Formats: sequence, C-alpha cells, structure tokens
Amino acid sequence: MTKSITVGNKDFKSKKEAKEYFDGIVKSYQVGDTINNPIHHELLLTLLKMKSNAKEKIDCGVERFYKNTNIGGTQSVWFERSDGSNDDFSPSKTINDIKSI
Repeated sequence: MTKSITVGNKDFKSKKEAKEYFDGIVKSYQVGDTINNPIHHELLLTLLKMKSNAKEKIDCGVERFYKNTNIGGTQSVWFERSDGSNDDFSPSKTINDIKSI
C-alpha cells in the first residue's frame, strides 16, 4: 500500500508524486535562476528542514534557493546561506528519507 507524505501544507499521495512535483519545480527554472516563487521557496525550505542533518546543513539560515549545475553535470537545487556560503540540496534524496504517514 502506498503511503502519503506531507511537506508543509502540501499533501502527496506517494513519494513518487512528491518527487515528480519537486522535479517539476526544478525543471521550471534555468541554471543560475533564483527560485523566486514564494510557494516554491517555502516548500523547498520546509523540505530542507525535514533532512536528518538540517541543522548543520542550514547553519546560519537560507537566503535563497537557485538552480545550478553539479560537478557531474546534473542540474539541481542549491541554496545560499545568510553568510554567503552555498550548498547543494536534493529534494528527491530528502523525500526518499522521509517516513511516510
């Protein structure tokens, strides 16, 4: 039986549905673009806070999310912290680690 998950105020019927939704967000931006839709930003921030290492990952706070290219050439979500440092973030990997309800 497929179990649902919730990210913020958004309910998903399955992890697959959640991953497709977040993949759609990433694909809707060009490399280098700030993810400036407030709903997208808030959902990404909520998802980032659901990571097991969220406190260390977020550190001093998140200023913005943006789309960037990783070393291997794949495109993903990155974020800029309040101190100007940057890190990558995989919504799909985070969703895989979420316990279904």
